[in-house]
Amino acid sequence: MKLAGESTLLRGARAFGQWWLAEVREALPGWLLPASGGVRGREIRIAVAPGRLIVTLRKGRRKARPLGEVALERHAPEAAGRQLAAIVKRRFGSYDSLSLTIPPERALTRRTRLPYVARANLDEALGYDMDRQTPFAEEDVYYGASLLSADREAGWVEAELDVVHRGDVEPALAALRAAGLMPDWLMVDSAPGAAPRANMLPPELRPSPHPLLRRAIMGLAVVCLVLGATAAYLPLHHLNQELASTQRHLDAARRAAAEVEALRSTRTTLAEREAELRRRKGEDPGALEILADITSALPDTTFVVDFRYDGDSVTLTGYAPRASALIGQLESVAALRDARFRSPVTQDGQGPGERFNVAARVNRPDDDVQEAAR
Repeated sequence: MKLAGESTLLRGARAFGQWWLAEVREALPGWLLPASGGVRGREIRIAVAPGRLIVTLRKGRRKARPLGEVALERHAPEAAGRQLAAIVKRRFGSYDSLSLTIPPERALTRRTRLPYVARANLDEALGYDMDRQTPFAEEDVYYGASLLSADREAGWVEAELDVVHRGDVEPALAALRAAGLMPDWLMVDSAPGAAPRANMLPPELRPSPHPLLRRAIMGLAVVCLVLGATAAYLPLHHLNQELASTQRHLDAARRAAAEVEALRSTRTTLAEREAELRRRKGEDPGALEILADITSALPDTTFVVDFRYDGDSVTLTGYAPRASALIGQLESVAALRDARFRSPVTQDGQGPGERFNVAARVNRPDDDVQEAAR
């Protein structure tokens, strides 16, 4: 928040915040950036028009709110400065940024391609090439460049250059100085919601950061240097780790080679055991098979409410119109033998007939061998 008498520390903090947002925006992919080009907060815009300055307030994407107009004479900017101070400081009070905008028809805009290495210093690169890009000399204009696209593989960047003659904006800047105002931006006016244009204000005319902020930036620079040195050391350290890891793998391979014969023997033994288990599993009837056979043997009028299988015997509990017929029906199941009632048959009024509890042994091939031996 910038007040009429704000301290240099607050101004520096605000400038640092704007710089940080610009750096973050530079690092983000284009598709992730908002259409407005970033958050500018409550922004005072002073538009340069023929013979006057138009003051408006913009807040985010909202429609600009007019604050007033000031007559501007090229040779007497002090009077306009006093009126600007009255509008901005007294009528409104505070704001987050102040921009001086130039109508598009008063500016020269063109697109150009530059080597990829100029991506970080577009303004400086285009300043050296100003005589070729425009009909003006660098010292006669205010200019700024914004990055449009970059192709690292092709080795070029596409930038948009905005140029305005100093004579077209000096009276407005003089009026701002007379009002005690320091602009943050000098740019070509853009439509609401559109991406902001490049800042044509030279660095020496922008609000300077507080000494504490400069020290913080120096500290960040030192940290970056330390991180850069660490990044240069990390590949060597990583290579040493890879060599040590490779040596460990070789040692492990030698030990594994010594165990190959033992593993082959173990594999043979396991294969024999697996064959034995498969054979025993084939001889042992499963619960689902026995249940399917029992279901086929019992009539549809018999209801089984509990089925238990423990590997050696089967227990059935349920209801039947004639429970005495169950023994013969279960004896017809090839997987069962020795069917018998475990408890007396009872008449249960809640069930559809007589309640029974029947048990039978599971018929195994080895049981037949033992019976034959007897």
